[in-house]
Amino acid sequence: MKSSYAVRKWRHLVKDRHLMIIFLPCLIYLIVFRIIPILWNVTAFQDYKITKGILKSKLIYFEHFITFFHSPDFVVILKNTLVLGVLSVLTYPVAIIFALLLNELRSSTFKKGVQTISYLPFFISIVVLSGITWSFLSPDGGIVNQLLSFIGIEPQYFMAKSEWFAPIYIFTLNWQHLGYNSIVFIAAIAGISPELFDAAEMDGCNRFQKMIHVTLPGIAVTIAVMLIISAGNLIMIGFERALLLQTPATYGVSDVIGTYVYRVGIQQLNYGLASAVGLFESVVSLVLLMTVNYISNKVSKVSIW
Repeated sequence: MKSSYAVRKWRHLVKDRHLMIIFLPCLIYLIVFRIIPILWNVTAFQDYKITKGILKSKLIYFEHFITFFHSPDFVVILKNTLVLGVLSVLTYPVAIIFALLLNELRSSTFKKGVQTISYLPFFISIVVLSGITWSFLSPDGGIVNQLLSFIGIEPQYFMAKSEWFAPIYIFTLNWQHLGYNSIVFIAAIAGISPELFDAAEMDGCNRFQKMIHVTLPGIAVTIAVMLIISAGNLIMIGFERALLLQTPATYGVSDVIGTYVYRVGIQQLNYGLASAVGLFESVVSLVLLMTVNYISNKVSKVSIW
């Protein structure tokens, strides 16, 4: 019985060998960059020395976590991360609204043009996009300050003011990801049966009513799943954007967990502490994901597993 099962499996593999070869680079990527790095989480519990490696470094258990939790930066970093994470999740419906409005465009040529333009920023490096932001907001010749001067307002040094950091961060985030995030909603809208729209039209619904009573319910599951995933990434906002947009004057609101890990691990070479903070971030994200998924499953019977 076992031998016949193995033979069938082998035949399936041989039959689908071309698909297996195509999938092989993805499998190698997952192993090298996703699975193997998990082993290095052990450095969070060690006095890790790069010359000794993980096998010979001294085990210190939870000392790095205690150091981080008692750090004067802990509360500030956690608050900044949560503020930016919550704002990022709250602005996620912008992609839904954009997809709904895009679906209502009658001209297919204009629709494709708008889609293409909205997707382009996603393929621009975050470094280049941050440089464009700095140029636009520069007090010396920046287009925004030129417009302000034209209407009689004094030029502002936006990048050096703490109150402007969060709006600039969220704006650049949506600018870069709006088109890309809307793809999944546009695809979900395309999967709605045209018969539902025809039936709504026969009942006298106008375009706005069809959007509210047909389109939105038709993509409700997709919206729920994407919000669950977004909630799971609430504090895993990365460090690149915050690092590239911050200035010494805005450290109080721009220093997040990602930039702290970068500073401690890369600049100070304290790999153990950086690993501990990164592990803390991952565990909190996992707990948030499981919590939101559980609530969604209880309330709407929608979950990601």
